[in-house]
Amino acid sequence: MKNLFLKVLQLYLADEYIVDVFITSIKMVIIMNSESNTDSTNIIDDVTDTIYGQVHLPDEHDDQIRTSLVSHGEWAYIEVLILGSMMKPGDSVFDLGAYLGTFSMGISSYKPGKIVAVEPCKKSFELLERNLDANVEVKHEIVNSAMGFTNGEAVLEETSDSNLGANTYRPVEKTPKVQNTIEQTTARELVDMMSLKTLRSSHGDYDVIKVDLEGSECEVLRSDAKWIKDNKPVVWAECNENIATKELLQFFLWAELSPYYVAYPTYRRNSYRKSERSPYTITYETALLGASEQSMKRFHCSDIEDEILCEKVESYEHLRRLMWQTPRWGHQAWAELSRPELIALLGHYEKNEKFSQFLPQNIEKTINNYIVVYQYGKVASTSVVASFNAIDGVKSVQSHFLGKSIFENMVDLLIDPNQSDYFHKHRLGQFVENVEINREINKYKYGIRRDSRLSIVTTVREPLDWFRSSVAQDVLGYIPRFEELARFWGIVFNNADQLISLMIPRILRMIADGLRSLGGIDSFLNGKRDFSLIIPGTGNNQCDHFLRSFVSMAIRPFGWFDDHFKKMTGIGLEEFDSKEDCLKVKMLDWCDIYLFRYEDIDHAVPLIAEMLGVSDSFELKRENISTDKPHALVINEAFNSPEAHELKSIYLKSAYNHCFGYTEH
Repeated sequence: MKNLFLKVLQLYLADEYIVDVFITSIKMVIIMNSESNTDSTNIIDDVTDTIYGQVHLPDEHDDQIRTSLVSHGEWAYIEVLILGSMMKPGDSVFDLGAYLGTFSMGISSYKPGKIVAVEPCKKSFELLERNLDANVEVKHEIVNSAMGFTNGEAVLEETSDSNLGANTYRPVEKTPKVQNTIEQTTARELVDMMSLKTLRSSHGDYDVIKVDLEGSECEVLRSDAKWIKDNKPVVWAECNENIATKELLQFFLWAELSPYYVAYPTYRRNSYRKSERSPYTITYETALLGASEQSMKRFHCSDIEDEILCEKVESYEHLRRLMWQTPRWGHQAWAELSRPELIALLGHYEKNEKFSQFLPQNIEKTINNYIVVYQYGKVASTSVVASFNAIDGVKSVQSHFLGKSIFENMVDLLIDPNQSDYFHKHRLGQFVENVEINREINKYKYGIRRDSRLSIVTTVREPLDWFRSSVAQDVLGYIPRFEELARFWGIVFNNADQLISLMIPRILRMIADGLRSLGGIDSFLNGKRDFSLIIPGTGNNQCDHFLRSFVSMAIRPFGWFDDHFKKMTGIGLEEFDSKEDCLKVKMLDWCDIYLFRYEDIDHAVPLIAEMLGVSDSFELKRENISTDKPHALVINEAFNSPEAHELKSIYLKSAYNHCFGYTEH
């Protein structure tokens, strides 16, 4: 199979937009076949025969490494072949983030003097111990610990049933200021944490080290920085598409480890079971490989059949370019397309064309109900829209802002140079979509469209919980601003989670103090609405702009109905009629309007479906859940802090909370 992905990417490298669209399309879909697509006869009592020997498997059948071991009899074996080529007999190997031990078992065939495998998860550690004891003949030591920059304890932050080897842990600081955080984490998995320097002191020096720690690779290597620079071991570190990659490369360059970028297929063509089908779509693993110039002379991958990308890295911009050209994920079917077919698809992507909109279709879908979910965000609108769109005869869309005056205000935001690129691109896309939705609503309002019925659905949510969910939604856009504020305020942090845990409570306290001094939410809304009265300026334009936008988000639910909804529909909250306890309704000549609380969604939305006459086909879906977002756990803890509860006590006194029944602390 030709590597068509790479050829087309290189062909269009000069055109950033085409490449961007192509990469985006690759990332849109990761098709994961269930365990039923694998040969269940390969498993006996959760043990399967593999290239490593008999391997004990986790109970979770959706785990991707388990699935790969069952279908292919191996996992990411190419990294074993590459690092094996650089080893000398008798070398000491450290495997950090060992999970089931596939790397340790594979590398043992190269006769290292010792293997030290580290895994923090207790359940995975037990499987690791059984697998290594059964399949590794060389001396090996197994350590149940998380790895970090310092010694201490760590708490499980994120986990996934589909990839148990990708658990992330974060340090727990034992200081009086964060004692509440420690108490809140005891219900979750709390494990020991040690630095790489401590591990080396306890288990001896290492000649080869594999580090796969879900973004913590750099801080762990930094914990033994001087020794690494002085001794130049072979270092293999996971290299993913996030800001930690830049820090990782900087460390390699500082330690004078000659850095090479390596990207390789997760599944070999000639795997242990000679499987012709992959349990997933096309996937590539990526790593930074570093060692002394002398050691790198032993590095080769020419005898590996599979298509591997390998190149010495000269700079961070060079690394960005190499990662840009790596097909991390893609449809299996794309690899079977000819070069002209791929170029044709790229042409359509460049013009933002979709096949569903290409040429007239034979049968046009009849729309009986056009539903606009009009709300202020993070109130399950994506779930509601997806649920209605699954029904024949219904078209549903969502909108955060409508009306000419709102669009004029949006233009000011879009051209504001202080607006971050992240939010500029996000809001620009929303702007175009909402203009189109507004035009469609006007067709109903002025009697131009009469072939279907318009329904406007809106919803509310407990304001502090909404604030938390909104921060979680866009936290990757907030982190750079948090970093700027931390530097301005002289706050020291070691990683993104610590930064979030320090910054959010501090800002929440400032908002609470400011609102209290102004007499509360309602007094602020009835006054000048000058955000600088809530949080005084810092003197730094970008920091002040961010703080104002953060304050604006904190009070958005309270003013949204008067500022947006009433101006657009002409309907005030007092004009709705109750339909059971969970739903308010207002019927107009040109549309029907429904209002419910987010907390009542399981009862209210099916009731709307019943009133629209589509309840027989209705099923409420769950989409875009904020607890699945990056850093969700640490954000949850920040919004359960004393500072957050102080802000909530001010929220409780607002007219909004009383109107919608959010009156309990």
